Amino acid sequence: MEDTKPNLLQPDMQMLIAGIIPNARHFDSRFDLLQVQIDGLKHGQMDMKENLKTGQIEMKERLEAGQMEMKERLEAGHIEMKERLETGQIEMKERITGLEKSVDRRFEQVDKRFEQVDKRFEQVDKRLGQIVDSLDRLGDKLDRRDENQRHFTIKMFSIAITLFMIGISGAFLKAFGII
Repeated sequence: MEDTKPNLLQPDMQMLIAGIIPNARHFDSRFDLLQVQIDGLKHGQMDMKENLKTGQIEMKERLEAGQMEMKERLEAGHIEMKERLETGQIEMKERITGLEKSVDRRFEQVDKRFEQVDKRFEQVDKRLGQIVDSLDRLGDKLDRRDENQRHFTIKMFSIAITLFMIGISGAFLKAFGII
């Protein structure tokens, strides 16, 4: 009986094992599903690579277009700045020329004023010369008058002293009884 028991257990065991362990069809379906998923991933990777390539191409084109646009803007800005500088230089030259003319006119006016002042000083010098000459003539005249007056004063003093001496000698003569 012992021999029969293991036989009986064997088909039950086989069924039990068959229920637990999947069969080859199950593995085939699983492998097929995995293969489909792997193929999908490969296809997705290919699409991703193509998208990356097109994205890189688009990005490169955008960068090149942006660089061209920036270069054009910089060139236009450079030209505009150059024109502004040239017009600024021209305006500055015109302003300087205008200022130089204005300064020249002012200097001419100042020169005219100095000439007028010089003429005025010449007139004052001439007038002072006339006054000095007049004072010299007046001094000479006063010197002559003083000299004449001095002679007259000396004559009068001499006469007064002579009369005084005559008067004193008369008083002495009268005092001594001679007269």
